[in-house]
Amino acid sequence: AQLRRDRIELYRASARLDFAPLLAFSCLVRTSLARRIRAVLGRAMADRGRIGLVLVGYGSAEFDDEWNRFFSQTRVMTEADLGIAASSHAWCGHIVSYRREPTIDAINAMLARTDRVLVVPLLVAYDPMFHERIIGQAVIRCAEPARVLYSADAILPEPEVGRWVVRIAQKMLDMPNDPLRS
Repeated sequence: AQLRRDRIELYRASARLDFAPLLAFSCLVRTSLARRIRAVLGRAMADRGRIGLVLVGYGSAEFDDEWNRFFSQTRVMTEADLGIAASSHAWCGHIVSYRREPTIDAINAMLARTDRVLVVPLLVAYDPMFHERIIGQAVIRCAEPARVLYSADAILPEPEVGRWVVRIAQKMLDMPNDPLRS
């Protein structure tokens, strides 16, 4: 109504909108995590001694319980899928509160239990603030940085996302016109 009063022309779109199903985030994380761990460790993981894994995340404190459950489930699957000896996770921040101490503590605890520790950020995209200044510095400041493997990478770009987009787009293009979907 205000736009009409201000004599601003309204454009009415005539395109049909089709909504794709949601990307299965849990599956994406599992696929990405396995690919990224294999890239760092190589195929001969057994020859490297007992490997510990520390997943590092960032999120909203409001959903802390949900994220902790998600990280715990992801860790259990990763241990089983890749033969990881032990795992834990840490938070590098909640909204505008960033801290490297939880990551240092998680790394040190894992160093006490395993021969080597792999630190993997479960962040959607690369960000120097998190990957270098918080997580990277936590690796440098832990008790034994020489026993820690760290690759400052992120979930994206994940090749599986591109394949998913192509599959979903093709599936949607192949669907007959359904007036209920517009």
